Amino acid sequence: MLLAVVAVQSARGATSGFTCALNGGVKDFSDSLCTTAVTEGTGEYGHVAVPPTTSTTTEALGSTVLKSTTGGVTTSFTATSIEGSGTIENLEPGGVAEATGTGTLTFRGMSANHECKVNGSSSANVTTVKLKTHTVESGLKLEPASGTKLMSFILSGCSIGALNREWTLGGSVIGTVNGAKVEFAHTATTVQGTLLFEGTIAAGLAGTMVLRGGNGNALAFT
Repeated sequence: MLLAVVAVQSARGATSGFTCALNGGVKDFSDSLCTTAVTEGTGEYGHVAVPPTTSTTTEALGSTVLKSTTGGVTTSFTATSIEGSGTIENLEPGGVAEATGTGTLTFRGMSANHECKVNGSSSANVTTVKLKTHTVESGLKLEPASGTKLMSFILSGCSIGALNREWTLGGSVIGTVNGAKVEFAHTATTVQGTLLFEGTIAAGLAGTMVLRGGNGNALAFT
């Protein structure tokens, strides 16, 4: 879902953020998202270290879907695109390399099933609170910079009356890193049990996001 890139090095290994640059590094990737590795010197793209305090943007590859089920009713929210902005900063707390990021995401053209209107419209733009990101062993974690709320919106006109209310999404979610892609799968994110509507209703997220630096190059992890 975001905004800023994060790199962390730990005693068990390293996850570092790099710019995926044309003719960069040892040219060991064939694609601009640095997902397909090739023999050094034979690719067009390579990793270049991310400078400190770098502005970032985030985009989605295709639509992004939030989904939850409660009382036997499955409610889904589909955004046609995502736009995000933020910054990254390289740190070294305790002598361990780490870069942390903050920013926001806007779910654009978000609609809901059951004939619901989102914030009074058939589709609406919904922006998160300020978020922070950091790498964990299993991927990239997104969470509020403070508190537990990620975003909220109001459903109205739904064919199921109980859905007509304000919805608040909170908690956190971890996406799998594949080069410059941060990938979220509905089942995997639901099982995490940390992305919740109203603090108790498990939600899942499905979609793929790409982070970019100020020069437009994708930001990859390795």
